[in-house]
Amino acid sequence: MTSASSRIAAVLGVKARLPLTQALDDFSRLAADVFGARIWFAEILGLRWSYIAGVRPAAPAADVERIELGSDIGLLAGGWGDATPDERSEMVAFLRNLAGSAKGKPC
Repeated sequence: MTSASSRIAAVLGVKARLPLTQALDDFSRLAADVFGARIWFAEILGLRWSYIAGVRPAAPAADVERIELGSDIGLLAGGWGDATPDERSEMVAFLRNLAGSAKGKPC
């Protein structure tokens, strides 16, 4: 059995030096592999959330959780798989930091 800290470390190992969309794609795939999470990312344009990265489901999910990572980027979760609430919080904090550090850098 893998400990929670090593599971989250595997997902948070996404390289911050990658272009943002590539890092988000990698994060989405790793979160799916490690936790069974279904998450993708969107650019926030007023009320509209427009897909930019991640593993988007083939069919829209009815219950999608929206989490703002910054003023112009958000996470959409169609399910967190078996990630614990603490792991979800840690992933969101990491992604907020990643999105904030990417401001002004090319996607």
